[in-house]
Amino acid sequence: MAFGLWKRTGETAARTTPSQVLPKALQQLGEGISCISLSEQPSSGANRVDDAVVSALASAMAGNNSLTSLQLDRNQLGDNAAVSLAAALKTNHSLKSLDLDF
Repeated sequence: MAFGLWKRTGETAARTTPSQVLPKALQQLGEGISCISLSEQPSSGANRVDDAVVSALASAMAGNNSLTSLQLDRNQLGDNAAVSLAAALKTNHSLKSLDLDF
């Protein structure tokens, strides 16, 4: 799995698990994080991004104004993740790209 965080002022890439990158992402959302990529890579095996991870991220992005891209493609997300993202998008107006492609 490849995970990354990109700041507007530069690039900081982190290749780690969602449980490791999510706390940092949540902490820094207000500090200019513009892209979060939690895309499942085909060769990595079991999916580690689940509805709970996406729900926590959605809660943090609800009032955020710096996040413009969220990449969750190739993850097997369920209804709870979709509901959480939809609720966050009611108040988050900065997100321009949401990739949920499977």
